Amino acid sequence: MSTHDKDQPAIERGRRLGNFLVEDRRRRVARGAGIAPLAAAQKTLLAIGDSWFSYWPRGDVLDVLERKFHYTVDSRARAGSTLAEMIFEAPPGDELPDLDDSTRGEQLQWLTTRIEGLSPAEKSTLKAILLSGGGNDVVGDKQTLKSLVHPAAEGHAQPVREDMLLKIVDERLRELLTVMLSAITTVSVASVGRKVPIVIHGYDYPVPDGRGVFLNVWLKPGLVELGYDMLEDRKKILKTLIDRLNAMQIALLQHPAFEHVVHANLRGTLSTLDADYQQFWQNELHPTIPTGFGLVADKVAAKIPA
Repeated sequence: MSTHDKDQPAIERGRRLGNFLVEDRRRRVARGAGIAPLAAAQKTLLAIGDSWFSYWPRGDVLDVLERKFHYTVDSRARAGSTLAEMIFEAPPGDELPDLDDSTRGEQLQWLTTRIEGLSPAEKSTLKAILLSGGGNDVVGDKQTLKSLVHPAAEGHAQPVREDMLLKIVDERLRELLTVMLSAITTVSVASVGRKVPIVIHGYDYPVPDGRGVFLNVWLKPGLVELGYDMLEDRKKILKTLIDRLNAMQIALLQHPAFEHVVHANLRGTLSTLDADYQQFWQNELHPTIPTGFGLVADKVAAKIPA
């Protein structure tokens, strides 16, 4: 069985989920549950995702796309969101839940409602749907991160566990991303009449130096517990994880079903050198405002169809 054949069940699942959401939205509209249309715009983007699209204070990727590139952006991105939470009401276990009223994640449901509510003029100006997701699924909590890495004392040549990369990134996260992209595509075809371009990204290489937000530190503590006391060793581990996430995304997009999906490669955009990385990284997971997020937004903007 080819890799693309293995993706087919998740693609079909995403199509069923997309149709389910569209039909549910139309039933609610028939009952009078509407949503206000977007303001008239020449270049419109819709977005869902995590903190790279929803960072406080203002200055994240979407803010730069509005301010510098003059897009009208409507978003339901939420900091800390996993891809699983964007799709499903509650994060699923090893098996994705059956399709019913409990499977509709708030962000995907919002996106369906927003697309369905576009006027004909707004549909014509919708340039792309942006998705920022997957980072929290891999490094969003200490236990998941630790499960991906061998203890330093074991002396492995490759600190990152290949078996767990396969399970978490190549299998689990790929399945979730496939369902999400297929569902969004189904909704856009049903509601807009075309496959609206989708832009995804795989983040940049973070610096696990222990700098957090409001006492939240995501990377350094778990890796230090595993015996990685040197910052350079921790940086190499995160580089391996980010490379694998990007490789999975790029491979998935070779599937003919996703010819309208574009990958923005953000790796190497922000410096990780000891001499200057704090000019580009606000903390372990987020770029600085305005410099870091500005550079990332430039890369994303370059992938949005004209």
